[in-house]
Amino acid sequence: MELYVVRHGEAAAAAAGEADAGRSLTDRGRREVAGVGAGLRSLGVVIDRILVSPLRRAQETADIVACELAADTQAQPPILETLGELDGRASAATMLAVLDRFEPDATIAIIGHMPGLGDLVALATAGGDAPAVSLGTASVAHIEFAGRPHPGAGRLRGLRSAGQMAGLAHPSLKS
Repeated sequence: MELYVVRHGEAAAAAAGEADAGRSLTDRGRREVAGVGAGLRSLGVVIDRILVSPLRRAQETADIVACELAADTQAQPPILETLGELDGRASAATMLAVLDRFEPDATIAIIGHMPGLGDLVALATAGGDAPAVSLGTASVAHIEFAGRPHPGAGRLRGLRSAGQMAGLAHPSLKS
């Protein structure tokens, strides 16, 4: 299984009385995640399914990444599936266990929130006692599993910032 762990793009601060779940991406956040999708496309990545948090900023991120992945290609956009387990409150073990629902040869993206995603990357690649990996907004960790995902079984194949992802598709944007 190939797993791409993607943190949502930069989000606006919550307005007075607004719930955290309703925060949307900023213009910068939209550009960040468009760069992520374009960067993945430039690498030839074909994602079968995007598992996404129900929070608005993650949903917006998933929509933009899916559109960018399918842009200028004959590829079908990935299936988007909203999962409550990705809302930022579930443990890394719970998030990793979600992957057991899918075929071992699938390419999956998970779009969600810190610190849970950082914990997921650490658990997947180093096991239970590893410190969390820091992911900035719109950062991407690429993990490869030889078989079914379980703690410590993943190989970290790449960890890129939003700017690095955009630079893959648009070399003049490298930061």
